[in-house]
Amino acid sequence: MRFIVIAVLLLILASLGSALYYLVKDQGKTGKVVQMLTLRISLSVVLFAFLWFCYYMGWITPTGYQVPSS
Repeated sequence: MRFIVIAVLLLILASLGSALYYLVKDQGKTGKVVQMLTLRISLSVVLFAFLWFCYYMGWITPTGYQVPSS
């Protein structure tokens, strides 16, 4: 599961980088910037939904801040 999350985060970063590339190369005239940013938002929503589903199924649990016992 950790690898899935890391892979999706890398895809999100790649999409953001390609949007920057198209913004610099085309000055945003071809619409590819909007497509890449839409892909980034879609991947982010899918990742959030996947993490929520994993939490709901009990596959992951929040740990929070662990106070050391004294």
